[in-house]
Amino acid sequence: MSGESWWSRLPAPAQWFLRWLALVLANLLLVGAVCLVMGWTDTVRISNALFFDAAALLLLGLLIQWTVPAPSAPSAGAPPPSMGDKEAQRVEQMLEERWRRRQRPIHGWAVLCFTAAVAIFGISLLVPAVWGGGGL
Repeated sequence: MSGESWWSRLPAPAQWFLRWLALVLANLLLVGAVCLVMGWTDTVRISNALFFDAAALLLLGLLIQWTVPAPSAPSAGAPPPSMGDKEAQRVEQMLEERWRRRQRPIHGWAVLCFTAAVAIFGISLLVPAVWGGGGL
């Protein structure tokens, strides 16, 4: 057996899915524990707690996205010796402008929080329909 852990041998999509599943299950357990401690056993309050948990996860995803620093702009490097100073400045300015227009990539943990929030929001809609006896 090599020195690799079982986690590192998993393909990247499987790692991503397991992280997502762990995040969703941890949030469901946390909401369940809070509901038990507060004595909330009716489906409306459980559904509301799940809804607010989904909202908190969305805010966490936004916080992660906004606080993680964006990748820095690549430097254009030294211009070729044949280019004049004005041409070199124009190329540098064009590269900086292009970099500013480029969209910032979404952080992986933010994506996990967003998708987990959507799943928990869906569960919050299903709780009254399944256990409450009512329909959507």
